[in-house]
Amino acid sequence: GFLIDTISYTISCRIATWKQYVDIILLDTNCHFLLLFL
Repeated sequence: GFLIDTISYTISCRIATWKQYVDIILLDTNCHFLLLFL
């Protein structure tokens, strides 16, 4: 869910580097867009 994802992103942001944090969001966003077309 959105809330769980947001919490996960927040934790990831603190643990991972800024670049990794951005990559996680971009990957997640791309997956969501792909699911829309399935």
